[in-house]
Amino acid sequence: MASRPPWLNRKALALGVAATALLAVALVCYVMIETSSPPPAAKVPHAASETTTQERKEMAAPRAHANSPDAARREELKTMVAAIIGPETAADIRGWADTLQKGDGEQRADAIRELGFLDDPRWLPVVISVLGHDEDATVRSAAAAELATQSTSPAAAHALAATLTDSDPDVRENALLSLKAIRNATVEEDLRRLLAEHRLDAETTQGVRLLLDRLYVHKDPLADPLSE
Repeated sequence: MASRPPWLNRKALALGVAATALLAVALVCYVMIETSSPPPAAKVPHAASETTTQERKEMAAPRAHANSPDAARREELKTMVAAIIGPETAADIRGWADTLQKGDGEQRADAIRELGFLDDPRWLPVVISVLGHDEDATVRSAAAAELATQSTSPAAAHALAATLTDSDPDVRENALLSLKAIRNATVEEDLRRLLAEHRLDAETTQGVRLLLDRLYVHKDPLADPLSE
C-alpha cells in the first residue's frame, strides 16, 4: 500500500486542531450562558396562591399614595383625634374615634354623628375637617347636619357656607338647613359673595336668597328657617 504524502498528514492535523478549538469555544460560550441565566422561579403550590374574596377586593381597590390628598387628610384627622383622646376618654368615644378613621362610609357617618353630638368643643374642628375634606358624601352630609347646633361658632358657619358648593346635593341641602338653624350672622358676606359669583345651583340659590331676606334684611325673629 502506498504511503500518504507528508503534506496530506499536515493538513489533516491542522483540521483536527481547528475542530478541537471550535468545540472548546462553543463549550465556553455554553457554560457562560448557563451560569448567567436566572434560576427558574419556584412553583408556588396552588393552595398557597389562592386568595379570598376580601383579599382580591383589597388588591383591586385603588391605594392612596403617601402624598395624595386623601392620605394627607387621614394623617391630619389622625393628629386631631390623637390630641383629644387621652387616658380618661371613655371606651365608647375611643371606639367612635377609631371608626371615624378606619370605617367605611356609613360607619364613619355614624361616628361623626356620635362625636358631633358630644358636648365637647374639642370635637368641633374634627367635624369641620370631615365636612370639608372627607371623600365620602355620606360622611360630609352627616357632618353638615351635626353643625346645626353650633349657633355660637363662626368657624362652623363659615364651613357650612363653603359647603354650599359641594358636588353632592344632600350635602348642600344639609349645609343650608344647618345655616338656617344656627342663624349665624357672620356668614352674610360669604353668602352674598357666593350669589354674586354665581357659584350655587338654582335650588341652593333660592334657599340662600330666602335665608338672607328673612334673617339679615327683615330680621324676622318669628320666622322658622327650617320650614322654608
